[in-house]
Amino acid sequence: KQQSFPSRVMYSAFQEPENAPSLNYIDVGSADKAIIKMVALNKFLYVFKEDGLYRVGGDFPNFYVEQFDPNVVLFAPDLVCTMGGSLFALTTRGVFEINESTVRRISKDIQFDLDRICYNNTTYVRQKGFGVGNEDDHSVTFWLPNYIITKVGIDQSSECDIGFVYDGVGWTQRGDQANYACAGRSTLFGDIGNGPDKY
Repeated sequence: KQQSFPSRVMYSAFQEPENAPSLNYIDVGSADKAIIKMVALNKFLYVFKEDGLYRVGGDFPNFYVEQFDPNVVLFAPDLVCTMGGSLFALTTRGVFEINESTVRRISKDIQFDLDRICYNNTTYVRQKGFGVGNEDDHSVTFWLPNYIITKVGIDQSSECDIGFVYDGVGWTQRGDQANYACAGRSTLFGDIGNGPDKY
């Protein structure tokens, strides 16, 4: 039976990216808490786990691991993106902006709406939700499937039809996408009805 190591990061032999020896690994955090997502940014590998945010630094073969913030637990693997040298992550405690020196929660103004969507529609948010960074207009958008209450219950079949856009200053909400295509996590938006609603 093959063993599973949900908290382990493997790395390749020096200058041989196709060759990852079985002894080339780093254990990150608690062994029984799985890795949700890994994102490389600047000189670190950020490791989002069930027990918080870690980062791996150093040079081959002298890597090190540090716990960056135990309170940052990613809500779903695709709910993180990069923009302007920072990571933006939708977590179980809101949206955080993460860079080399700080972790800052930026979603206070929209927290009620995020909680309503994420915790009433958890399965579908984790399956379908995603974040996109746009360097051109210096913004990030988190697209989420909104739940719809019908006469027979809750219709959870909707695609990502509500977007929360952060421009570095505040949040804008977009809804009722006319069209969007997702390829490699880049998004092409159609016209949005009557325009965004400001928070």
